[in-house]
Amino acid sequence: MEARSAAGAHQHRDHFAAADVRWFLDLAHRAGIQTWLVGGWGMDALLGAETRPHSDLDIVVGRSDHVALRAMLVAQGFCVLHDADHRPWNYVLIDDVGRRIDVHVVRFDEEGYGHYEPGFSYPHGSLDGHGVIGDAPVRCATPWFQVEDHRGYELQDEDRQDVRALCRRFDMPLPADFEP
Repeated sequence: MEARSAAGAHQHRDHFAAADVRWFLDLAHRAGIQTWLVGGWGMDALLGAETRPHSDLDIVVGRSDHVALRAMLVAQGFCVLHDADHRPWNYVLIDDVGRRIDVHVVRFDEEGYGHYEPGFSYPHGSLDGHGVIGDAPVRCATPWFQVEDHRGYELQDEDRQDVRALCRRFDMPLPADFEP
């Protein structure tokens, strides 16, 4: 498979649009690959509307499906973008127009935990969220997990806005580190 370094990548377009999300989800569904939305699109799916532009699509996929997912996307013109964050369990695929899909590979255990990387897992039930993109239902991380997943790193303004919106929508207490 062709790999592309960050320096050699095509111009990154500014927006991974809702139509791109729907295209990806339809493609994965037809291939029988189960994915979950996380990150910005995961939050917007829970909120039921696109609240801001997104530069990529963050997804979770089981280890048993990730090879098929990668092959499916390569057949659609995507290649691996090798950047500083590239790891076997997390990599970014990019196509010629700059659409980026940030793939988080997990190994599900018998108790329902999705083991992601050393020291981090998706707890049982954290991927049981349901949202919509346009009028299409999607699987995503739950509201409580999305809030927890946005802690422990340097936050950007969009992270704070996303978490505030999610807490308001689902009547959850706003963690102190997201206070204005």
